[in-house]
Amino acid sequence: MINVNSAEIISNYTKNGKNYYVEIFHIDTGIQAFASFQENIDINGDSIVSSGYHSNNKKLAIESAIFNLMVQLKRRFCY
Repeated sequence: MINVNSAEIISNYTKNGKNYYVEIFHIDTGIQAFASFQENIDINGDSIVSSGYHSNNKKLAIESAIFNLMVQLKRRFCY
């Protein structure tokens, strides 16, 4: 079981001119972030989601989630 100590949502987190919807969970072992494209959420109500983790740095957890999202999309559309 994972204990969530706190959580936050960031709408329109911007990186490289793109807006992301980010959910951040502070858990016992660190910070877990989930990222998706804000535009897809606004238009469709859902989006592909990816996650990232860091032991103590929220920004690095978010950056990891965004990086993993881009990798996931690249793999999805290359096959």
